Amino acid sequence: MTNPAVITQVWELLENPNGSIDTNLVEINRQVGNLFQLALGRNPEPGALKSWGNAIASGKLTVAQALDRIFHSTEYFNQTVTSYFQAILNRDPNPDGLTQVTQLE
Repeated sequence: MTNPAVITQVWELLENPNGSIDTNLVEINRQVGNLFQLALGRNPEPGALKSWGNAIASGKLTVAQALDRIFHSTEYFNQTVTSYFQAILNRDPNPDGLTQVTQLE
């Protein structure tokens, strides 16, 4: 379900001009915020920002793993399925239907 164009945009935002990933926590937090905006359309909560930023800065989580986790989150799947319902059926899915569809993966 992940849109390759979004992944490309995210990666471009995360890369430094020299092609490496910045390990400065302030910069990583900015990049995590950009990732949340592109993938989920919102800013991360302060606790989530701290957690994701620290995990990436410490090397416990790679940027690729962070991307994978966000693009495989329940929130992302719910948004994707809802957008399909709106585009194809011109309505939101009912809560039970949304739960059933997002649990198929």
